[in-house]
Amino acid sequence: MDNYLERKSTMNTNLNPPSTQAVQLNSVRHILSLCRKVVAQIENAKQAIVSEFRDRFQEDKHLLELAVNEAEALAWQTEYPHLLFPALAVEKAQAVANWHRRQWFFRRTNHWPAWADRSIATEVNQPII
Repeated sequence: MDNYLERKSTMNTNLNPPSTQAVQLNSVRHILSLCRKVVAQIENAKQAIVSEFRDRFQEDKHLLELAVNEAEALAWQTEYPHLLFPALAVEKAQAVANWHRRQWFFRRTNHWPAWADRSIATEVNQPII
């Protein structure tokens, strides 16, 4: 019986709980890993969206990048940026594509909305929209 108690007390003394610093370090590493995954998901979605819409912009590719960056900034202000970003970026890219198409139409065909003052638009060489 003495031998059993001696082994048991030896066994208990070897089981030291992890230090608080070790637990915190593991938690920080885990959170950092999750953050990296979210950033990677957003970056992958960003590249896919830009490549999808790139053909619609000849000389104004910078506008597409601005729209996608704005969508990313807005998404990061939410609790779930990786869920919101793709839909928001597509919506903004479509809006810029529509704007770009209207601008191209007005420049190519010289058709102006009825409310636009054509003399001012001619002077500055840009349509008023």
